[in-house]
Amino acid sequence: MSDRVGEQLSAWMDGELAEEEVPLLLRRLERDEALRARWARYQLIGEALRRGLPERVDPGFADRVRQALQTEPPAPAAAPVRGRRLPWAAAAAAAAAALVAAAVLMRGGGEPVKEVPVAAAPAAGDPWLRDERALRARLDAYLVDHSGAAAGAAMAGVPPYVRIVGYEESR
Repeated sequence: MSDRVGEQLSAWMDGELAEEEVPLLLRRLERDEALRARWARYQLIGEALRRGLPERVDPGFADRVRQALQTEPPAPAAAPVRGRRLPWAAAAAAAAAALVAAAVLMRGGGEPVKEVPVAAAPAAGDPWLRDERALRARLDAYLVDHSGAAAGAAMAGVPPYVRIVGYEESR
């Protein structure tokens, strides 16, 4: 049976087959057992899609399926995969990685970077050590203010800033 006849059968079941083709298809159905079996399968599929199947299935259904499976020829075995491709693939991947690494490392970046001599810039000194007296005075004032605010942790009867003054003297 050709695909064209199968398409005609499907179109007829969907109500889309041209009027002039219906008599020819009906004559084929009368003569062709395989086409009638296909029509029956299409009807069953349509009923299943519309949820119109009966609650109980024909008792011989399972036996017919089992018999059809036993008479069906086994599927051909897949060709064995060659094991020699894996080492070549690994070697090719390593070679590609080496080429990429070499290209990245050897790539020129336009103009070469000029080195600047170290003594070219005058040493201005560390900016945080320039005015140590002013910094120390600000820090001392901050610590005294903080100690006064944190009086809850002070020893009884001793002003909180005494420990700071004592630390300065011992240093």
